[in-house]
Amino acid sequence: MGSRTDGAVPRSRARAGTAGERVRARAAGARMRLLAVGLVALLGACRAAPARPPAELTVSAAADLMQVAPELGRAYEQATGVRVRWNFGATGQLARQITEGAPVDVFMSADLEHVEDLANAGLMMRGTRAIYAVGKLVVWTPPGIAPPKTFADLAALRFRRIAFANPRIAPYGHAAEEALRMSGLWNIVKARAVIGENVHQALLYARSGGADAALVSASLVQHTDGQTLVVPEELYPRLYQVVQVVRDTRAEPAARTFAAWIVSPEALAILTRYGFDPPPSGD
Repeated sequence: MGSRTDGAVPRSRARAGTAGERVRARAAGARMRLLAVGLVALLGACRAAPARPPAELTVSAAADLMQVAPELGRAYEQATGVRVRWNFGATGQLARQITEGAPVDVFMSADLEHVEDLANAGLMMRGTRAIYAVGKLVVWTPPGIAPPKTFADLAALRFRRIAFANPRIAPYGHAAEEALRMSGLWNIVKARAVIGENVHQALLYARSGGADAALVSASLVQHTDGQTLVVPEELYPRLYQVVQVVRDTRAEPAARTFAAWIVSPEALAILTRYGFDPPPSGD
């Protein structure tokens, strides 16, 4: 996924509808299968080694999950006894780490495309993929700065610097660029852009005074100060957030259980509190 300068719609936008529809049609069945397989794996692991100390699971998670991840991790550990060690970053960076053989058990991506690319390369475990949430893009302004009333207001000169994640590696950065292009703001805003390595870093730029506004995920600002404006969903491809077990995991039972648990009603309730939309029902 790359930053584009010619105004054309990127490849991932063209793929988003087809890939999204294909996965959406399988989403409900996939969640049920994951839950069943995960529970069987968990029960089998508990019977096989009841005296073992709790396992540890390494989950590479997109940076938009940084606020919600601690609560997810605590809830999962309470349910299973398995600790979660989080590895955060831009989705593209995390995908590259998996390609290079990083010791990761589960990948929680902020888009569908990167997971599909890894699966096509044979690096993901079949039958473990599911959409766990749908992300939302927002404009966040720090305290003391009057927020825009509409997305088009970002063209105002008072927004001297506008932060967003690197569109080449971060789905929310790509969504931000797409929204700016679709609304006719790209040529105005690109000269004021402050580019973060990931969506969390883009937020930090605005928090620290390095930017007057930031295009970030709703999940990072749901329980913070400042003000948010939801970006119209028709301006950018839907952000299907996808989980899948990495093929070379050394903790397969726990990894499968996590992939099943993250699409459970308990996990969905937590994700919803942090601004995520539920996954498509497949109806």
